[in-house]
Amino acid sequence: MSYKVYGFSGSRSIRVSWVLEELGVEYEFIDVRPQSKEILALNPAGKIPVLVVDNNVEQAISDSAAICLYLADVHKEKGLSAPCGSLERAQIDSWLFFAQSELEPPVWAYRKHKKNSPLIPKKLQVDLSEWTKFEFSKAVKTLLARLGDNHYAMGDKFSIVDIFLTQIGQWARYERFEIPTDYKIYLDRVWARPALARARNKEKG
Repeated sequence: MSYKVYGFSGSRSIRVSWVLEELGVEYEFIDVRPQSKEILALNPAGKIPVLVVDNNVEQAISDSAAICLYLADVHKEKGLSAPCGSLERAQIDSWLFFAQSELEPPVWAYRKHKKNSPLIPKKLQVDLSEWTKFEFSKAVKTLLARLGDNHYAMGDKFSIVDIFLTQIGQWARYERFEIPTDYKIYLDRVWARPALARARNKEKG
């Protein structure tokens, strides 16, 4: 199979590139911006990342979680997810839904509304700093309670979940959100994986 990942360095596309590096499969990274003609032809929302498999542009896959789950399922022998219908898979899905519906939104909202952000028109920007910090703090408390003493989200087994929890956490770090010590330790451990370094280098091109 051939894979093309559309995105740019510093965006959510790193989740996809990281998964592919963990899987050890070849892929092409195509540097492109949201709302460009190239992306709009693949995803009507104009958002990245987008994955094209075997040059089948008519069935291009959007949304980083959908892409990563697909890749983990196709390469199930690598163990980055779990079989559909299993309780382990239900826990992985639960973690991913949590990451995208509770952990990420306050960080993304802050990034969009912070001063001089290019993500939304200036006239629509409002000061959300206190609200976003409050919501992120709540989500992190939930994350740490679920994580417990586990090395990774799924216990001793690294999975695609850890990619999402870590990438979002690094965004929060960059924006100077308060990061509890236990979360920092987890972030540092996962961020140090060699596959991520390879993915970042590839995206920087």
